[in-house]
Amino acid sequence: MQQWNLALQKQFGGNWLLSATYLGNKTTHQWLGHELNPAVYMPGATTKTTEARRVMILANPATGKYFGSTIQIDDSGNASYNGLLLSANHRFSQNFSVLANYTWSHCLDQGEANQDIVNMYQNPNNRRAEWGNCASDVRHIFNLSLLVQSPTFQSGWVRRIAGNWELAGIFVARSGGWLTVTDGTDVSLTGLGTDRPNVTGSPTVPNPSISEWFNNKDAFTQQAMGTFGNAGRGVVEGPGTWDLDSALWRTFSILERAKLTFRVEAFNTLNHPRFNAPVVILSAGNFGQITSAQDPRILQGALKIVF
Repeated sequence: MQQWNLALQKQFGGNWLLSATYLGNKTTHQWLGHELNPAVYMPGATTKTTEARRVMILANPATGKYFGSTIQIDDSGNASYNGLLLSANHRFSQNFSVLANYTWSHCLDQGEANQDIVNMYQNPNNRRAEWGNCASDVRHIFNLSLLVQSPTFQSGWVRRIAGNWELAGIFVARSGGWLTVTDGTDVSLTGLGTDRPNVTGSPTVPNPSISEWFNNKDAFTQQAMGTFGNAGRGVVEGPGTWDLDSALWRTFSILERAKLTFRVEAFNTLNHPRFNAPVVILSAGNFGQITSAQDPRILQGALKIVF
């Protein structure tokens, strides 16, 4: 892996630090896998004749019949990443601290390292066709964390009620990841089952919804039997999301050497819906639809005695 970066930092006043960083890397000799013994398409072939049409048995029926699916792992894969990271940091002073950062990036590869080591390539003989958006490619990510502490009050009664409170929040917003559309059936009759369809239109729709997140009617069509589709990897952007988690706590002195800490936490504080990826299998009845979501708001409280 080759890595390079360039960073600029500037301090403002005594508490603020701003920075801008370019991050880049390129991976060569990435370990990926592909089928060494796929089935060869023949007119009139079906999935029932897959084993009889494998490369090795056609080359040498006497010995080839002893070999089924055979995965070859090699280090010929490639990947690249380029990103811009903007950051603002206010160290804890004046009863608060803030850390905010925004990342704008793009990741491309021919497969996911340490994951795609079995039946990776749609066409075992065409690794170049796998070059596309990484499964982990998220173009825009924004993070904000905040810690606030109540000030020291002069009034005794106000100090007893409002003093010693601390509030923390984490806000995260990100665009969607990239998804690969598949046929869901072995259209190429290679025995792999990783076929992708043909692209016949734009996948985007003006107003995405859970019933039609992308153009599931006109953007993709099944390719001809025995062929590979021209759709690339990671051509559909999944739903973006944002989330706010928060915590509020206070420590009370109950005895000379004992303290009680009260804490309440809220995950997905605003109970905002966070949708999972849509169905990207062309043959599925709910193709292009979102059928699930992440957890709703979760609240929890705790008491801790320290002595």
